[in-house]
Amino acid sequence: MVEEIRTYLLNDMAFSRYAYIDKDYSPILLSETFSSFRNCLLIGNNEIEPEVQIWRSNLMVDAIYNDLDLSKIALRNFDSRRIPDKNDLSNNFLPTIKQSFYDDRVLIKSDNQNYPQDGIYNKRISLTKKTNNILSVSYLVDNKSNTRDQQIIFTFRGNISNFLYIPDTRLRIGFLNCSHIPFNQMNIKLMYPYFFNVNNLIDNVYQIPGIEELIWLNKKAYEDVFDIYSKTDRSYKKVLCLLLAYAISLKWQ
Repeated sequence: MVEEIRTYLLNDMAFSRYAYIDKDYSPILLSETFSSFRNCLLIGNNEIEPEVQIWRSNLMVDAIYNDLDLSKIALRNFDSRRIPDKNDLSNNFLPTIKQSFYDDRVLIKSDNQNYPQDGIYNKRISLTKKTNNILSVSYLVDNKSNTRDQQIIFTFRGNISNFLYIPDTRLRIGFLNCSHIPFNQMNIKLMYPYFFNVNNLIDNVYQIPGIEELIWLNKKAYEDVFDIYSKTDRSYKKVLCLLLAYAISLKWQ
């Protein structure tokens, strides 16, 4: 079945007006736990517009298929074929970048993937020049400083630097036509037309009674998912493991 994981997550033919759902798919009656989990992932804080729910589902399915560990499980268990949804506004869901310092010598690029990453949606990134080739990186999260004393060290050759990721983001930065970092400080803010607070999602998922039963009671049947779930220290990856367990359950029920 094309778009298999997304179909199990949406589980409602009403979405076929906006995204592909196989005409032969029969929505599955969900238990209270499964229904609460699905609604938590899709609706969040009353985001009931179908386009937004589809966007959220696409982000999470993309995250699974772009994860080295989870993609192996998805490819073994589900039809991996993906097709674009029917929502003409899809391109508007990509982030825009706002900088406090603009200069042709400064290059900043965002990866094309628009799936979520822990904390990236509510961070303001602050870059401070320490030396001619070293930037220190700090973050402002919910108006509170979150300095991790991380650094980016550049190598300049022929008035061009290497192109490096800013820690904890999917942004890369580099410099042209200069032999040193051309600013003292710069702030960067990512703006999404639809806000997806990953941390709130994680908190809400773990308030669902019995949610870990998706993993613990089926750990033999979903051994690979259970193994990743129990070993990872990334909360968002745990949520994706729960989504895989949810989809596997629906597929074989």
